[in-house]
Amino acid sequence: MSDSCVELVTFDQLRQRYPQLEQHRIAPSGGAFCRAERLKGGGAAGTYAMPRPMAPTGEKHFFGFYLTQRRLLLAEDEETAAARARQLCDDNALRQELERKIIDDITAKLAADPAPLRQRVLVVAGEDYHPGVIGIVASHLVERYGKPTVVLDMKADGTACGSARSIEGFDLYRAVAACSHVLTRFGGHPMAAGMGLAAADIPVFARAINAYAEKEYPRMPALQLHLDCKLSPAYLTLDLAENLQLLEPCGTDNPAALFGLFHLQLVSVSPLGAAGKHLRLEAEKKGRRLRIVQFGVKPEDFPYVPGDFIDCAVQISKNPYKGKVYLSVRAADVRRSGTDDDRYFNELYDYRAFLQNGTHQYPVYPDRQVCAAVYRFLKSRGGWDFGTEELYFALQKGATYGQVLVALKALHQAGLIRRGKSQIRLAQPAGKVDLEATPILRKLREGASLGE
Repeated sequence: MSDSCVELVTFDQLRQRYPQLEQHRIAPSGGAFCRAERLKGGGAAGTYAMPRPMAPTGEKHFFGFYLTQRRLLLAEDEETAAARARQLCDDNALRQELERKIIDDITAKLAADPAPLRQRVLVVAGEDYHPGVIGIVASHLVERYGKPTVVLDMKADGTACGSARSIEGFDLYRAVAACSHVLTRFGGHPMAAGMGLAAADIPVFARAINAYAEKEYPRMPALQLHLDCKLSPAYLTLDLAENLQLLEPCGTDNPAALFGLFHLQLVSVSPLGAAGKHLRLEAEKKGRRLRIVQFGVKPEDFPYVPGDFIDCAVQISKNPYKGKVYLSVRAADVRRSGTDDDRYFNELYDYRAFLQNGTHQYPVYPDRQVCAAVYRFLKSRGGWDFGTEELYFALQKGATYGQVLVALKALHQAGLIRRGKSQIRLAQPAGKVDLEATPILRKLREGASLGE
């Protein structure tokens, strides 16, 4: 096969996202990527024309990220290629702006009314949600909230079209098909789906798909990250990043290596980027300090503070900058050290069962010690902006999930805290407080149902 043919095969494999295994690795690993310098300097005009703004580092990421999206290979001269590249960069910037506006709008709606977040399947809708990007938005929301997500665009003619993304273990196509009675069209596969319906039927659809999920998935699968191995920060080196390149090209069925860093002490948190939309973290363990970046998370949305211990799932790569090569450490996820997922889900579903039928295996009534621990923590942080689940993880060694939620209700009824849609603030009670006299604790002592 000639060099030019190998290059075209490589680009098509990247564009189509073939599994990067067996025969599909031949062209990318031995073809165009290995001749990156020639392509940059004197190959196809389209490859020569592409700029290199902020993007995944490394030539292999460059080709997959840019060329397969920008279809510049047909440009016959550099002037035409450069014009097309500029236009495509502008189009890509517009797409990113559309994504940002939709995500910001959805985030604001969920902050004002977080009820949809308590459902098994998140269903959100809005006007002027560009149908070309709602699938990408749904993927971002799945990563953020850890549950199957449907994003719907409501049109002026009274119809709506939607795109949905799922998590491993939840068959989204079957879930959508179970709602066919309310849909005008639908299609997809277990991990993604699309649908059309009347805008007036969106609440009916949301109830139907969640009723299906509750019936077929009494215990919803959780979004999972699969770590390749656990590492000490001392092993994160440029040599390791260099050796990992032997595993490239990464892609479908051959994902980039993901490492677990456990029990790091957070040293500092600072914004990254011109608009402060990303994070730069400094953390240390056993005298080794490292910098970690996390994209798509603002400092005000990050629930951890210096001194906290965290676990990170990270990917590493080489980052050339001004003639030097640095190690880049990117966080795919960050959580509080000591988080016990099994315990959380056991207690979560146990508390839900208690609300429905009054039965429970784990303690629900918060004694004085639990209520005091919750209040002291809220006072130490000046309130809380990160939801009850994250508050539970911060307190989980001292209270069950049910105890935390009941304690919050008792503190609210006693006038010690104020609760908004997603925020908790300290309050000054009018007089002496008797938590035992609050309606919710009195109900529990009497054996009455708390209801939904």
